[in-house]
Amino acid sequence: MNRQQILLALALEEAGIPVKVGQFDERLHLQKGVYLLQDAGVHLGYRYRWYLRGPYSTDLASDVFFLAGQKKSVKQELAGWQLDVESKTRIGRLKTLLTVGALAELAKHLELLASVLFLIRTGQVRAEAHARISDILKVNNKPFEETDVVGALNQLREYGFAW
Repeated sequence: MNRQQILLALALEEAGIPVKVGQFDERLHLQKGVYLLQDAGVHLGYRYRWYLRGPYSTDLASDVFFLAGQKKSVKQELAGWQLDVESKTRIGRLKTLLTVGALAELAKHLELLASVLFLIRTGQVRAEAHARISDILKVNNKPFEETDVVGALNQLREYGFAW
């Protein structure tokens, strides 16, 4: 395992996000969870681009599949490694957001949060333009209404995200 994979495994464990890739919603959960962790200041080093379900990292996908395939050896490899206190604190603040709820609903909700944040962070739209954000999401086949966007922005603010 390389250092980025070790850091990823430690962060996912700390966040309570299982390294499972068998179901689409599990992979969606991982992608959006890591995106939100990174945006919150946990330095994992993944680059994201827009894809079918919002922000997506091919390098993260590769590393997650690697970790999922090496479950037995991952525990051994992590011995002696730990996250820094600041990363643990940041992850701790987001843990509830990233883990509470049934998987399908949680994955869809994280997709909304990460997509809204990505559009704002990449300068495609201002946070105040709720209807415009909803329109962009709908053009990208995401059935999120303006009220969903407003709720997502409020929740992101509650968890310390700012723009």
